[in-house]
Amino acid sequence: LLYFTKFAAVGASGMLVDLACFLAALSLFPPAVARGVAIWVAMTWNFGGNRMLTFRHARHDDFWTQYVQ
Repeated sequence: LLYFTKFAAVGASGMLVDLACFLAALSLFPPAVARGVAIWVAMTWNFGGNRMLTFRHARHDDFWTQYVQ
């Protein structure tokens, strides 16, 4: 249950990051590009959050190696 709670908290924060990034990016890019940028930022946020909080035990490789995989 603890992993699920942490995973859900990171996911909820990622949703807020996605929305904030999308709204900010709309002032710079057309909607389709802003959506893509926001998705990329939120996915990176979620990956980092889950790596640091939820799945600390799985940090055997460096950040970029796991990110690319």
